[in-house]
Amino acid sequence: METHDRNEIRVLNSMRNIATSAVLQTVLGILSFVDRTIFIHCLSLEYLGLNTLFSNILNVLSMAELGMSSAIAFALYKPIAEKNTAQICSYMSFFRKAYQIIGCLILVLGICLSPFVGYFLGGETDISGVQQYFLVYLFGVGLTYFYSYKQILIDADQKKYINQIVICLGSILRILFQLAAVYITRDYGIYIVIYLVFNVGKNFVLALWADRLYPYLREKKIRPLEKEERKAVTRNIKAMSLHKFGEVAINSIDSILISALVDLRTLGLYANYQIITNALLSAMRVFYSSISASIGNLYATEDDEHVYSSFVSLDFANYFISSVITVMMFSLFQSVMTLWFGPSFTLDTSTVLLISLVFYIDSNRRMVLNYHDACGLFWADKYKRVLEAVINLVVSFVLGRKIGIDGIFIGTLVCNITGFLIEVNVVFSNVFVRSPLRYLLKYCVRLLFTLTLSLTAYFVCSLYDGNALISLVYSIIVSIVLCFMVYYLVYFRNKDFMITKKAVKSIIRSMMEKRGRKSADGEKNS
Repeated sequence: METHDRNEIRVLNSMRNIATSAVLQTVLGILSFVDRTIFIHCLSLEYLGLNTLFSNILNVLSMAELGMSSAIAFALYKPIAEKNTAQICSYMSFFRKAYQIIGCLILVLGICLSPFVGYFLGGETDISGVQQYFLVYLFGVGLTYFYSYKQILIDADQKKYINQIVICLGSILRILFQLAAVYITRDYGIYIVIYLVFNVGKNFVLALWADRLYPYLREKKIRPLEKEERKAVTRNIKAMSLHKFGEVAINSIDSILISALVDLRTLGLYANYQIITNALLSAMRVFYSSISASIGNLYATEDDEHVYSSFVSLDFANYFISSVITVMMFSLFQSVMTLWFGPSFTLDTSTVLLISLVFYIDSNRRMVLNYHDACGLFWADKYKRVLEAVINLVVSFVLGRKIGIDGIFIGTLVCNITGFLIEVNVVFSNVFVRSPLRYLLKYCVRLLFTLTLSLTAYFVCSLYDGNALISLVYSIIVSIVLCFMVYYLVYFRNKDFMITKKAVKSIIRSMMEKRGRKSADGEKNS
């Protein structure tokens, strides 16, 4: 297949994945806001904190998954490209057994942990039945591992939009049922039972869908993996287990520490901010995950210069999006919370700034991490995530005890930056084969620029302190105008921007040519 054709297929698959996910994630995000509002009014902020705590404890238990999904996807790229169904079946058989063991392990670990869940609750609470609630939540997560491994084949085949359709529609139905149940009954138990049913159900549906897409998965006579194949996959899984450990430490330990060192109410307040940051990160991860299979295919078929050129354009686009969202997030957070729940539901401005910076660092490092995972560099920095975990836990715990929630987020910032520096060095050395120093200097300038613009936008937005709705509208207008005016003046002649602009034009031209060929074929057939 010609390079142009491969590029076109990658672009179209990525665009389809992104478009489908964007629409569904928007609907899901709106429903999540409604769900959160009704949840707090019908139950309480403490129940919201408890729900967040359960979610993060289960994320820690999911370390048993060992980051296997990334290792599976990387192993499948080549046989999918070669249409080697026998080898795909061999890998999937191996992964099925591994995931069944993982599901059992998570359930056993969770059951053993359940008597001690109460120790994670800081301060006094009137909530009873915490252990029983946790067990229901546990089975809602643990049972999914008996089916979810087939989703990875769909992702690796650049058809992530299928997974997104089922997952998002399932989540939308779940939220609607939960909203009705909590509004009518005011019972948290029913709320999480519905979570269990829908979470297991959507994974089962995806497993059936995968069987229809890939009928060869039903084959009974499957060749076991060769020793070298099994050794290579196992090696990547071992490395990814260490990566997964650190990722969980970054994403989940913060909430557990807030609950243990501060209290459930503060965790509930943070959860309201977190739903916004998570919705934005989810929307951005749609972009990352939708192009990851295309990056893996690009790395397997093109030269280093071509791969680096694609990185420059994608990284600049990612930086621009991350930076603009961060500026607007810091400027709008307090107005949104005041309008949504009231002024008593806001955190301190310093905490909001740290939450915004954590978002920026996390989202801005994702493109480097995308190339890291898609190119299979799991072993090259296998201890990176362990180092991040230790830094996050130690710094967040020490500073959290001294200065509260701000100290916990400072620890998260430190560990994120440490991990990013290691990832950049590994990717530039192994994929791009060039020094990362110029890129790191560029990154520092971008970070300072984003921080300065965020503080400036916040100051201008704070000049108006009247009606909450008017304040929000004013802040939105100021943030948008300031962002695009400043970014245009700074970057309209920037080299990276010009490369990105050229890449976007190429994508549009490719899509128009594809559409033109389809129209011509349609006229011929008629």
